[in-house]
Amino acid sequence: MQARLALEHGKKVFLVSSLVTDQAWARDYVARRGAIAIGSVDEVLPHLAPPDRVRQKARQNQQLSLTLL
Repeated sequence: MQARLALEHGKKVFLVSSLVTDQAWARDYVARRGAIAIGSVDEVLPHLAPPDRVRQKARQNQQLSLTLL
């Protein structure tokens, strides 16, 4: 359920390869819904935004929240 909700909210979902191998629902999430099968932490890193982009987005969100006050 958490994977489904995360995907519905536009979040990235990483599923351990052994889960994808063993579970039909996990295979479906990778094949059709955009989840990413991984075997190690090193396979996650290329899918993450670079730190500069994260900081920029955080500043934008902070500015937006301050303008709503």
